[in-house]
Amino acid sequence: MLRLALWVIIPMALALSVGIWWLTHDEPLMPEVAAALRFEPPAPETMRDNGYFTLLGLGAPPDEDALVAGQRFFAAQLQSYESYRRTGKSEPFADSHHRIDQRPSSCNAEVDDCYAYYVAHAEELKANLAEHATLTTHYLSLQDKPVYEEIVPPYFAIALANYPDAVDASALIDMRAALLLNEGHVDEALALLETNAQIHHKMMQGSRTMIGFMISLAMDVRQQRLISSALRHVPALSADHAQRLDALVSSLASVPITAALEYEMQTQLLLYDTLPKMASIADEEDYLVNGPWFNLLYLTNATLNTAYRQWQEPLRLSRLPPDQLAKEVAVRRKTGDATESSGLPLPSRNYVGNVLLSMASIDFMIYIERAHDVEGYRRLIRLQIAALHERVPPEKMPEWLATQPPELRDPYTLQPMKWDAATQSLVFEGKQNQTQNPEPKNVYRAWLGKP
Repeated sequence: MLRLALWVIIPMALALSVGIWWLTHDEPLMPEVAAALRFEPPAPETMRDNGYFTLLGLGAPPDEDALVAGQRFFAAQLQSYESYRRTGKSEPFADSHHRIDQRPSSCNAEVDDCYAYYVAHAEELKANLAEHATLTTHYLSLQDKPVYEEIVPPYFAIALANYPDAVDASALIDMRAALLLNEGHVDEALALLETNAQIHHKMMQGSRTMIGFMISLAMDVRQQRLISSALRHVPALSADHAQRLDALVSSLASVPITAALEYEMQTQLLLYDTLPKMASIADEEDYLVNGPWFNLLYLTNATLNTAYRQWQEPLRLSRLPPDQLAKEVAVRRKTGDATESSGLPLPSRNYVGNVLLSMASIDFMIYIERAHDVEGYRRLIRLQIAALHERVPPEKMPEWLATQPPELRDPYTLQPMKWDAATQSLVFEGKQNQTQNPEPKNVYRAWLGKP
């Protein structure tokens, strides 16, 4: 029996002990992950100088300062986030943010001539502008702030800024500019469009969330559609203001989406880091995170480290110029590889963590390419301005497009933009669908013919 214990039972016990240690022993947390998990609330003086906190309070009533309303909203956000970090419990907060139920007449995908549409609805637009003067005043004050940077606690259930107010305000500014153009006040209209473009650019540069970035991008597309449409109706724009208009459009050069992706990564990491606390308060029916065996099947640091490493590839792709990105994506799609990890094997070690990591795969290429698509549309508008200013004959258009510099070519192929002689329009084919385009939604057009 002693020999049996020495040669069989003891080695088996040792093997079992090593196996349990291997299953339950977590790895050290990478310093980069620890840094990504940190969130420091801003100082009060920082909030005063940051236009984002004015954005949070855009819908404040006339008798309340937008910055004060925004700071109150942020304080409620922060309280909810800190409670979540302490307890792992998601508790929606009831803030006193004032929201405006307004639906200004908007140039949607079914309208192919935004300028004519706005002019046709002039009386309705004037009523909207008068009713929501406070909203547009708050919105235009964003330009006076020295800084714009989104500061959002990395909390998946956080109540985000009231971006619909910003969207409506930007649209109202575009509408006011269209009415001014129709009344012959070209300088005043261009000044308004320039201010709106500067706000869009500040918002894009300061976006730290995907929703903030994509909304800023959509606001920019709406204004580009108006400019492209107005060029056909107001000859003075291309004849007398081509240089100023080109500077307006080109000022919104492509902004990398990397910072927004980094916030998405931070939010996901925080969720994985808080999961053990969530497990301790989970309902008995939630078998994935409840039960005494949870700590045997979930390794926090291992999950965080793996997730961080997975995120590095989409972050790298987001920094590539569109032509280099297109080459890499073409190779990956040809070989059937995804732009991100398509999933992880599910070994017994860190089983729950690996399940979560395999479920969390999101194709962020959609958003990266959509941003590059908008850059292509911007180039198309610049070509439209130049072609109208130079009065390029339709039959000479292919030859003229071939002479354009790289910054006015297809951003993915660096080839000249296309010319559709049948519709008298410049054409750019994007990679992703754009909700503001008619079918096919990935195709952008800038018409040169008369409306």
